[in-house]
Amino acid sequence: MSLETFLFQLIIILVIAKVFGQIMHRLGQPFVLGELLGGALFGVYGLGLIQHYELTELLAQIGLIILLFEIGLETDLDTLIKLGPRSMMVALAGIVLPFGGGFFFAQTMGLETLPALLIGGALSATSIGISIRALAELGESKSVEGQVVLGAALIDDVVGLLILAIITTLASSMGKGGEVSLDILGLVITLLFPMVAVLIGSWLAKPLITWVDRMTVRGATVIISLVMAFSFAYVAKLIGSSPIIGAFAAGLILARTHRSNEIETQLKPIADLFTPIFFVTIGASLNIQLLNPFDADNHSILLIALGLSFIGFFTKFASGFMCRGEGIRHAIIGVSMVPRGEVVLIFANMGLSQGLLSPEWFAVLILLIFATATSSPFILKQILGKASQQLDPSQLSLLIPGHSSEERL
Repeated sequence: MSLETFLFQLIIILVIAKVFGQIMHRLGQPFVLGELLGGALFGVYGLGLIQHYELTELLAQIGLIILLFEIGLETDLDTLIKLGPRSMMVALAGIVLPFGGGFFFAQTMGLETLPALLIGGALSATSIGISIRALAELGESKSVEGQVVLGAALIDDVVGLLILAIITTLASSMGKGGEVSLDILGLVITLLFPMVAVLIGSWLAKPLITWVDRMTVRGATVIISLVMAFSFAYVAKLIGSSPIIGAFAAGLILARTHRSNEIETQLKPIADLFTPIFFVTIGASLNIQLLNPFDADNHSILLIALGLSFIGFFTKFASGFMCRGEGIRHAIIGVSMVPRGEVVLIFANMGLSQGLLSPEWFAVLILLIFATATSSPFILKQILGKASQQLDPSQLSLLIPGHSSEERL
């Protein structure tokens, strides 16, 4: 790829991300939906301005690693522990029910075991950004239900990423003819890696941050933090796990240091540059011609997407009724657990790149995101019977310590 071609691609991707993100934001929807839509319209199957080049694909992967590093950095393990058994019960149901429902539905629709597991895993994650933003706009973020949703959604995302790492390991061990040779050692490494990484990283974090404290060169804090994230991602890839798990673990470690707020602040402009490349590139992989309802050949895809969205909605909604306690508004918890976002996109991207999902099933997962991310806030407002209130960004940042990705998701 020539320099001028690369620059043109970068210009188009970044402009599309911000313009379509702003349009969706004006419509009261998450930025990420605009980035996906813009990518689809200008991608290979749309206007053709965004092409699949190796360099832009690598930049998209860097954006994904930074996104997971940011999510890890914004995940407060102490908060998860404090929120207790209520969140754990909701999270458990919010993982098992969608996973089982998605898996059996996908198999009924003709998918093999491993792709069906991927579909089930994709359904298990909740978009914490969309959920908490919707609750905050309705003044419910500090309620018991809001705190339960916060803890359950965080747990669902963490478990969802572990499920993705396991499926990635299984996919890499797939033999000829689509048969999977069970690599027990690989699975054990995949499961243990996050815990070992956090333990070792926590031991290294203090001297590392002490060293950074002594540095006076500009940008030392954020650059050293990114080096740590990339290093953990590199090691994860080397041992056969997913790089994003390594980046997420690095974020969890640094979140417990006294420099965490500074790292988050300095990371934002870097994330704002790279993560939209990931989302727009995913959108560009979507064959929008498959979504044309006037084409009879697409009716089966749209019906599958409708069925999966139905399962995705009601299995998460049912998880809200697992919360025990007098006066608990179960419907509020259930609806708040419904939205899917960035984690489903990661599943979809991995499935497409590994050959586990066809373009049709990739489109189905994208439609699932649009259906759940737009319907949940609307239904939540109807249940609560309150007019939506504009939330000050400074208030939003207080909901989860440093949770900057809420604004974009």
